Amino acid sequence: MFPRALVPWLVLLGAACPGPAMSVLDGGADAGDAGDGGAVDAGPYDAGLPAFEAASFCAVWSSTSCAWALGCGQVLADEAARCAQLQQVTFCDEAATALDAGRVGFDAGEAMRCLLALEDAKCGALPGSCWRAYPPRVSLGGACAADAECTEGFCRLDGGCGACTLPLPLASACTGAGQCDDAGYCDGMACAPRLDAGVSCVGFGNAACRSGRCAYQSGLGDVCDSKPVPSSCTFSASCPAGWYCDEFDACALRLDDAAACQKDDACKSGACVSGKCQTIAPLSIAKGDACSASWQCAYGLICAGGKCGARTYAGAACELKGLDVFVGCPYRFVCDAKELTCAPLDVYCQYPGYCPGGPAFGEACTSSCRGYSSCATLDAGAFCVRDEALPGEACDLDLANRACAVGECEGTCPAEASGCGS
Repeated sequence: MFPRALVPWLVLLGAACPGPAMSVLDGGADAGDAGDGGAVDAGPYDAGLPAFEAASFCAVWSSTSCAWALGCGQVLADEAARCAQLQQVTFCDEAATALDAGRVGFDAGEAMRCLLALEDAKCGALPGSCWRAYPPRVSLGGACAADAECTEGFCRLDGGCGACTLPLPLASACTGAGQCDDAGYCDGMACAPRLDAGVSCVGFGNAACRSGRCAYQSGLGDVCDSKPVPSSCTFSASCPAGWYCDEFDACALRLDDAAACQKDDACKSGACVSGKCQTIAPLSIAKGDACSASWQCAYGLICAGGKCGARTYAGAACELKGLDVFVGCPYRFVCDAKELTCAPLDVYCQYPGYCPGGPAFGEACTSSCRGYSSCATLDAGAFCVRDEALPGEACDLDLANRACAVGECEGTCPAEASGCGS
């Protein structure tokens, strides 16, 4: 169901699926304004844009996210077909079921914003997911199949179906993270009081600690930290909720509008333009005006050099800053590290140090693996074994909740997940 698609990386690992709206991102002809047919919300940013229907959006999003993953080396070239299948079962099928049942809507404007944000995503940093394109429709007490369908609280499941429920008080029975109120965390059976500094939090994460910070300490493993904020960081994702990783590689509180800033992550609004945090409607900035990301620019434009401008073309000159390989080049093209021109995305991983290294499926490992595999200890030693197995495929019980893309592993993954239907 929906929550499986929120697993890190698989949020984004789509597939090279054909779709009727590919040209929305490549600067070509419009995808065709088919109208907001079906359960589609116009949204505040939708006027005058090539309209997405939910089905076409999912195909284009899958293709875009997989292009990002392939270009950054997160998915191996021979795993493209697996990307397509995984994206279908972990996102597209479940979203379509929830939409047909009226448990979520579809906002075409937010869908466009998500696709353009993916274009700007840096390798090594996880781009945001696209769940805002499917706004929840189920009120408290209403029938649901996943947390993403609830306007408040979480979906308390009983089998494949459940009801939207407020966070639970201490001692209430619970089954997973995010179900307890601020006083407690779910220990797998009930909402228990949060843990003090120095107490092991292995397997439970930040939510288990009073400080909100579960961190590794040498000789102790994962324990609750006495401080809620880590002293150093690499990405904002390593900071607590409401914080970001600043220019000094330290976690800092996100800023309100009008505050001075240096990057989008610093702002609660998600937009740092001309050195100040601003709330900006997607697709609202005109050509030549200041921007910080392409989703802010009017349809057909791209943010490059801090201003909204026309999209470039294959072979055009580009500027490579760190891992910002996609900015300024057309869809499915990256900035060639040697020639500094826009080239097909498959050139990027040819340069040492740009894409993640390490073993892949079937190879010996010590800790982590690339692509759709995890390091597991077998009789013959530690090897990369397939994770997120597809329905009907054999799975590894040792991988626990990473064994199957949908459902629980029982030697093989269930052929289809139990659900609420329509």
